[in-house]
Amino acid sequence: MSELSFYYDKWAYSIAHVPPASDGKVVLYSKTCIGPLQCDEYGIDEKGKPYYRYEWIENDFFEDDNETKNISEEKLISVIEYACSYFRKGHFPESALAVSACEEILAWLKNKG
Repeated sequence: MSELSFYYDKWAYSIAHVPPASDGKVVLYSKTCIGPLQCDEYGIDEKGKPYYRYEWIENDFFEDDNETKNISEEKLISVIEYACSYFRKGHFPESALAVSACEEILAWLKNKG
C-alpha cells in the first residue's frame, strides 16, 4: 500500500491510499509536528477497530501523555472529513492530492462495513 506524504506549515502529513493491500493495522492518516516533535495517528487496528495514537517524540518531558485508544468509526470519519476540509483550503502543491486521498478514505470507510 502506498501513501501520500508531504509537508505543510510545520507538519508532516501521511495519508494512506485505500483499500489496504494487506490485513492488520492500517494507518489511514497521520500528522507529525516538527516543532515540537509529536505525532497524531488515526487508523484501523489489527482487530479491525478504529484507533487514535498520540506520541510525544521530542524528549521525555511529556512521554506520559502518549496514548493509544480505540475510537468510534464516527470519530474517525469526522477527523478525516476535517482534514479534507483543511486541505481544500490549502494553497500548497499537494493540496488536491491530499483532498482526493481523504475522499478515498471516507468512501472506503463508509462502504467497508
